[in-house]
Amino acid sequence: MTLPVEHVSAADRLVAILPKGLCSFDAADSDFFLQLVPGPRNRAGVPDMIRVMKERIEARRSEDAFSVGCLYGPSGCGKTSIVKAGLLPTLVSIYVDAATASPDTILLERLKGRFPLLGDQPSLTAALTTVRRGEVLPEGHKLLLVIDQFEQWLQAHPNSRENDLTTALRQCNGTHLQCFVMMRDDFWVAVNRFMRELDIRLVERVNSVMIDLFDIDHATGVLSSFGRAYGRLPATSSLLSPQQKEFLESAIAGLAVDGKVVALRLALFAEIMKNWEWTPTMLKKVGGSKGVGVAFLEQPFGTHNAAARFRQHQEAARNVLQSLLPPSNRAIRSPATSHELLQASGYEKRPQDFSDLLSILDGELRLITPCVSEENQASIELQAVHAHATESATAYQLAHDFLVPSLREWLSLQQRETQQGRAQLLLAERADLWAILPENRQLPSLWQVPGILWWTRQRNWTAPQQTMMSRAVWHHGLKLAIMFLVVIALSYFGYEKYGQTRAIGYYEELLHARTNDVPGIIEQMAPFRRWVDPLLKRIAADPVTHSNRDAQLAVQMALLPEDPMQIGPIVDQLLTTSQPQNLAVIIQAVSPSWQVVGEQLWKQVEDAAPEHVALRLRAAAALATCDPDNPRWQPVSPSIVDLIIDQEPTVLLYWSNVFQPLKKPGGRCAQRLSG
Repeated sequence: MTLPVEHVSAADRLVAILPKGLCSFDAADSDFFLQLVPGPRNRAGVPDMIRVMKERIEARRSEDAFSVGCLYGPSGCGKTSIVKAGLLPTLVSIYVDAATASPDTILLERLKGRFPLLGDQPSLTAALTTVRRGEVLPEGHKLLLVIDQFEQWLQAHPNSRENDLTTALRQCNGTHLQCFVMMRDDFWVAVNRFMRELDIRLVERVNSVMIDLFDIDHATGVLSSFGRAYGRLPATSSLLSPQQKEFLESAIAGLAVDGKVVALRLALFAEIMKNWEWTPTMLKKVGGSKGVGVAFLEQPFGTHNAAARFRQHQEAARNVLQSLLPPSNRAIRSPATSHELLQASGYEKRPQDFSDLLSILDGELRLITPCVSEENQASIELQAVHAHATESATAYQLAHDFLVPSLREWLSLQQRETQQGRAQLLLAERADLWAILPENRQLPSLWQVPGILWWTRQRNWTAPQQTMMSRAVWHHGLKLAIMFLVVIALSYFGYEKYGQTRAIGYYEELLHARTNDVPGIIEQMAPFRRWVDPLLKRIAADPVTHSNRDAQLAVQMALLPEDPMQIGPIVDQLLTTSQPQNLAVIIQAVSPSWQVVGEQLWKQVEDAAPEHVALRLRAAAALATCDPDNPRWQPVSPSIVDLIIDQEPTVLLYWSNVFQPLKKPGGRCAQRLSG
C-alpha cells in the first residue's frame, strides 16, 4: 500500500521540502527526498525500492550481490532523482549520463580523477580490471558505476557485442565492482539483449528494479508538499479549505493517465502554479493541468507579463529548441553542438546575446542541459589536457525526454499562427514520415510543394528534408509532365473532333445557304479551314453539285481564299447569273483577285456585239467596283448607261447599287447615271 506524505515518520515530516522544478534531486536533497518516494517503507522510513537496491549493492558475498543491474521505468518517473538523492549519497560511486557520446571515455576520466593510481591505464577495460582486483579500493569497499539514460547509448549502439563499454563491464564481479544502468521501460528488450552479451539474466528485485509512476494518493500528497513549500497551501492537510481541496483533486485528475501521474509532470505543474493562488478558478484560467508542459514553455516567452529579457529572445529560443527536437518517430533527445545552436538562433553576429540565451535556457529554465556529442569527442580528449573547457566543445540537449511532446505542441501552436510556420510544420511532418517509410504517398502533395518552397528557406532544411523535397519535386514534376502531355493529347483529339463537327455543320449550311449569306458563313469557317476544305473540294468535284448553280457558287466562293484557281469559275458565274441581286456578293468575292481577270472583263465591256449585251453589263458591274478610276470607262460609259436603263424596273435598283462607285461628281458617267 502506498503511504501519503502525511503518514511518513515524524522525523521526515519535520524536514522542509525544497522543490527544484525540472532539475533532478541530488545528494544535497537527501535529507527530505525520501518523503517524495512512493511505496511501502521499513521502520527507518526507507522506501522499499531503495532498500532492495541498497541491500544488493552493499552485499559482500557475490551470490547476494549482482555484477550489472538495471533500474527502469517510464519517462519522467524520477529514476535519476531516486538514484542521485536516495541511493548514491551513502555509496562509493561514479555517476555518468549516457547522453554523452562516449560514456566509456567519461567513466575512464572520472575513474582516473577518483583513483590517481589508474592514471596510466590506457582503456576503461584496463582500469576496471584493476578495480576488480581490489588494487585501488580500501579493504571491504566496492565501487558502483551508475550509467543514467542508458537508452541513449543503446540506441546509438544497436550492435553492442564488441563495443568498448560492453567489454569493460564484463569486469564487474559484484564484490569489488558493480554497475547499475538506468533507462526507460520501453527499452526493456534492448537492455535484455545487452545483458545477454554480458551473460547476465535480469531478475526482478535481484538485479533489476522497476520505478513506477505515482498513484493518485501519493501524487496528491506530493503536490500538497510542493504547495506548502511554495507557501500556497497551509502547513497541514487539516487546514486545507474546500477550494484548495478541490484544486488538488482537479489538478491530479488532469495530470493522471490511467490512474498514474508522471512525477516530472507533477513537479512542473507545481513550478508553474507557484506564483498563483491554488484555487479551481485559477487552475481553469491557466488552461488546466493537462496543458502543463505547454504552459511552462509559454509562461516565460509568450505571456504579456513575461520579463523583457526573455521576450527579446523569444524567436531565437524557439529556433534553438526546435533544433534540439528529435524526429517525430523518436522520443529520445538529440544533442546539438553549440555552433549548431548558434546558427539556429540567428545570433551569429551577436555572441553575447547567444550566451545570454543559453544562460536562460540552461541556467534559469533548465530546458536544456550540456552534454557531449559525437562531433565533440576530440574536444573531450583536449579537455583532459587543458584545465578549462571551451564553449565550442560543448553540446546541448533537452533536459528531459518528457519535454519532447510538450515542446512539439508548444512550437506547433506558435508556428500555426503564421503561413510560414504552417509550412515549416508541414515540411517537418512529411520529412519525418518519409524517413520512416520512404514511399511516394508520404511526400507532400502537389499543392503543398509550392507552399513549402515559397514559405521556407532551403538553406535551413535538414538533410532528410532536402532528400524528401528533391524526391517530391521530381515525383510531382514527372506527374505534371505526364498530365500536361495527356491534356495536350486530349485537347488535340477533342479539338480535332470539335473541328470536324463544326466543319460538317458549316459545310451543310453552305450548301443550303442563300448567296447573300455565303460571305458570313465563309468568315465563320475561317478557323476550321483544315477540316472544311477537304469537304468542299470533294463536293466541288461531285457532278451533282454542278446541277445546283447556287450550291456550286457557294462552294467556289468558299474555296477561293485557299484555291486561286476558283476565280475563273466564279467569273463565269458572275457573267452568266440571272439574279442581279447576287451580283454584289459575287463581285465582292472576286474583287481581291480582280487583276487576274481584269483584262478579260474589260474585253467583255468593250465588246459591242449585240449577242454579248448581258455579258457586257455584268462585266461592267464587276469593274465598277474593282476598277472605277480606269480611263477606259470614258468611251464605254454612255453605252453602259443605256444598257442599265433598258433593264426591268424591278431590278433597276440592284444595277444602280452595283454601279455606285462610278457616280463621281462632275464625271460624264456620273451625269448619265444620275440622269
